[in-house]
Parts: sequence; C-alpha cells; structure tokens
Amino acid sequence: MWPSFDDEIEGAITHYEDLSGGRVRTEICCKKCDGHLGHIFVGEQITAKDTRHCVNSLSIRFKAYSKMQRATFGAGCFWSVEKLFKVTEGVYLTSVGYMGGDTDLPTYNEVCSGTTNHAEVVDIYFNAEKVSYTTLLNLFWENHNPTTLNRQGFDSGTQYRSVVFYHNELQLKEVEQSIKKQQKNWENEIVTQVIGSSTFFRAEEYHQNYLNKNNLGSCGI
Repeated sequence: MWPSFDDEIEGAITHYEDLSGGRVRTEICCKKCDGHLGHIFVGEQITAKDTRHCVNSLSIRFKAYSKMQRATFGAGCFWSVEKLFKVTEGVYLTSVGYMGGDTDLPTYNEVCSGTTNHAEVVDIYFNAEKVSYTTLLNLFWENHNPTTLNRQGFDSGTQYRSVVFYHNELQLKEVEQSIKKQQKNWENEIVTQVIGSSTFFRAEEYHQNYLNKNNLGSCGI
C-alpha cells in the first residue's frame, strides 16, 4: 500500500536523486534515521499542489482520530458543493457521490438518467472543535436555492434536489431549527428534504475534487 500526500513537514525529510529503474526520481528519506520513505512525483496534475509524495505504508503509523464527525449535503451539482466545503477550515475530508436512492453501486450515468432516485451529495468529515455543524449548515443554505424542487440553476433532475442527510438525532434537531430560521429569508417555501443517512456510494474518481483538478471556478450554476 502506497498512500500519497500533497506536502511534507518542513525539516523532517531528506531528498536524494534516484536514477534507478532507468528514470530520474526524487527519493525521500527520514531526516532523523535516513530510512527510506518513498518518492516524490511532480507534474501529474493529481494533487492540488501538483506534487505527490508516494509513501510506503510500512513507514507510517496510523492514529485513529475520535473527534471527527460526518455531514452529508445535496445542493445541486456536487462539483461546486465539494469545492465550497473543501476550503472550509475544520473540514478534514470531502468526497462526492450518491445517496438516498433505490439501487446499489450506481454509476453517474445511471444517476443522471433519473431512474435510481439518488441525489448528488458531498460527504464531509469535519473536526467539530474547529467548525460546527451549524456553520456547515449555514454554508449549505447560503450557496444554493432551497426553494426550487429538483433544480439548481440550469441543472434539472431529482439528482440535483436540495437535501440534508442527517447522521444523528442532534443533527436532525439542528436542521429542523435551521429550516425555520432560513424560511424567513425566502418568499417561496423551502423544499429541502431532511432524511436519515443511508449508504454513501462514492462517485467515479474523475468527479473527486473536479473543479480544482481542472482549474475551474465553478460548474456553471
């Protein structure tokens, strides 16, 4: 297993030119013990910094982090929604995918056909000590129109519906209270669905972090 990282801790890594295998690579080793960690690859356009630190998992000690919480929102095209939450301080991980449908392992084309009943969603893991669920909810409300049924901008279909999938009773209570407050800001009735979370099906890899990988500001909503 070779997990990859965008960056390194300053002063923790030593770099060596590696000419093995008939190509030029940069080997990375531990600054303290000089043990081999992996290699750096540049120019692949895979990561935000266009630099991938490919590290041998045997050199990594994984620590469980108990303070992570989860949130899942559908607010139209998941490309723009993911970019919104990805840059939010306290958000640890975002993934785009499908939830709330009637079939297992749906593909993007199947979801777009309207036959699976899935919504395009962003699944979020966040540190509640740095960003509250209420703050994430406010971002959700402020960046889409919750009064248009199955439509955001020019995108139309059930997959683009406004929906919050809650992961516990506390989130449900916060969403219900939030809707009452938000309704004062809209002339039309909020039609956002509030549903208990179900299986999250991660979308195809090319959808993940799509706007950043393709240097796009938005998906045109």
